[in-house]
Amino acid sequence: MAKLDMMNGAGLKPVDDAVATVIAECRRDLLRFLRQQLSDAIEAPEALQDFFVRAFGSAAQERHPENLRAWLGRVLQTTLIEHDRRQSARVPGELPFRPTIYTAVAPEEEFDAVVCTCLYKLLPTLKPEYAEIVWQADLVGASRERIAALLGTTVNNAGVRLHRARRAVRRRLEQACVTCPAHGFLNCVCEYASTTRGVERSAEDTAPRPAVVAGA
Repeated sequence: MAKLDMMNGAGLKPVDDAVATVIAECRRDLLRFLRQQLSDAIEAPEALQDFFVRAFGSAAQERHPENLRAWLGRVLQTTLIEHDRRQSARVPGELPFRPTIYTAVAPEEEFDAVVCTCLYKLLPTLKPEYAEIVWQADLVGASRERIAALLGTTVNNAGVRLHRARRAVRRRLEQACVTCPAHGFLNCVCEYASTTRGVERSAEDTAPRPAVVAGA
């Protein structure tokens, strides 16, 4: 497959065959987890799309968590809870049957684990300096002071680098969102892929924009 220039940005390696494969794998990992949690496998793609929309919407509002992994885990958990509520509302008085009950059987550690796996796979698709700081901050859990010492810079500068690195991770997650689960490629033109791209663009267009600070 020829190299794809789609959505490449600062801090990202070009989307070649290997990178496209990793992006598709991350999407499948998340989808597999959701299928395990939902009684009806058909619901899983809808829940996954809800997860991406929530993640993009929150990121667009400039909410930068101290730990990206834990934050995305909470977004994933909230997505399942809200999906469950909507399903229950469709059939009043009847709770949807689940082979596992994620509120009891899947503790926060399981949500954290699936997100951790995806982040770990995505790291090699970032530029080395961004991969290292995301590894230290969001997978190892190092403090800003520790990261600054490792980088030989100030705490403030380490914070700026981390912000940019997390933004690069977000771009990779966006690419996972628009990757077709059937065909895998970022440039797939099937109806499903076109629809998911439309949903992702809509989430970006409708999310509140942060105010521009003079001199920032």
